[in-house]
Amino acid sequence: MTVGGGSRGSMPGNQFAVADAAMAIEAGRAFLLQEARSITAKSISGQDFVPEDAVRMEMAGLVARENAQKAVDRLFSVRGAHGLFETGMFERYYRDVRMGTLHAVTAPDLVREEVGKHIFGIPLDVQPRWA
Repeated sequence: MTVGGGSRGSMPGNQFAVADAAMAIEAGRAFLLQEARSITAKSISGQDFVPEDAVRMEMAGLVARENAQKAVDRLFSVRGAHGLFETGMFERYYRDVRMGTLHAVTAPDLVREEVGKHIFGIPLDVQPRWA
């Protein structure tokens, strides 16, 4: 697609948006893979899992999901609203990324509550609970 005679990729603002999206995705992916590898290594070596393992995996998952949402939102500024009405990949990414942040078990506030309670040494069943 062209805009003003040039390709969309030739516009610095679009380059910035794509770069921001790529960095957000890669940062989330790196954190998630780091924690998955850590848990896998523990499993292979026969070490017991500790609550810290679950908390770090929840943190990594939340960062990855929120970074994916930020990336899609950033790319939305390049793609434009018509991207939501097409049957192409962007519409699917937009929908799936948004739905991935709304699942009850992975709800951002619930994950933040669990991480915060772990950091402060507060048992998960202590009130108030958001869920």
